[in-house]
Amino acid sequence: MKAASAALLLPLMSQAANYSAKTATVDGVEVVVLTDTARKTEVTVAPSIGNMAYRMMVNGKNALWVPYENLGEMKAKPAMGAVPFLAPWANRLDQDGYYANGKKYQLNPDLANFRRDGNRKPIHGLLVYSSLWHVTAMKADSNGAWVTSRLDFWRYPELMEQFPFAHTIDMTYRLAKGALEVETTLQNQSTEPMPVGIALSAADSHRRADAGAACRSSAAGRGAAGRCVQ
Repeated sequence: MKAASAALLLPLMSQAANYSAKTATVDGVEVVVLTDTARKTEVTVAPSIGNMAYRMMVNGKNALWVPYENLGEMKAKPAMGAVPFLAPWANRLDQDGYYANGKKYQLNPDLANFRRDGNRKPIHGLLVYSSLWHVTAMKADSNGAWVTSRLDFWRYPELMEQFPFAHTIDMTYRLAKGALEVETTLQNQSTEPMPVGIALSAADSHRRADAGAACRSSAAGRGAAGRCVQ
């Protein structure tokens, strides 16, 4: 309830010079729209669908490839496209488990909160379409427009059962000079080092190919923060 109350206090729009950041509702889904008017660029982020940037309009054309007709379809029948966030592991695991700090951690398939590839291998983590993100900041100034969202991983038992490392994720989409930058920070709140393997897997509208970037680290100690800019 505290997070929900805080969200209500955020401004519905922030505007300065050529940049603006505002909330909107598209197909019944609340989104955040970042605009660079001078460069005719607009980025739309859907926090409740994996905090995904699903549209980047440049001169009226979407630079991102999406396999759905509208945002309502995306929410009802999620499919890989746009810019999904892959965590706490990116790509595939070779089995229903993984090793960290000299121990094996087993995944529980009965929770049905991870996807499998064509060979039945766990793929792309637990958060691709997560509805657990909430916006914590949204602003525009003379240098750009941005929105920051947070996911408190440690609050959700179904996530912690699969990946028992308490942590918080903050992600900022920043639009400036016609370019989109994504900054992701993970704060380890567990009692042990936390393995880190995250990625943004973007497909552009021309190549429909992986144009993403990955950030990996062996471990972050308790209280440490890892930062990834993509």
